[in-house]
Amino acid sequence: FHSRTFNNLIANVKFLIENPVTRDRIGKLAKTYIIEHHDIKKIVDKYEELFKKVFFESEERLKSKKI
Repeated sequence: FHSRTFNNLIANVKFLIENPVTRDRIGKLAKTYIIEHHDIKKIVDKYEELFKKVFFESEERLKSKKI
């Protein structure tokens, strides 16, 4: 959830302090999201794929200009 205001932030933190089951559930969901979307191996793989694509396309353009 998003607090949007300072007063809401205070209320939300208080809620999480008072509700450990909800706090733990949110924490586990957050961890799962981070692992799925921000895993360093996945990020490196995506950059590697991008660099290979850019390199290959550049190489192909250079070859097509040579006669």
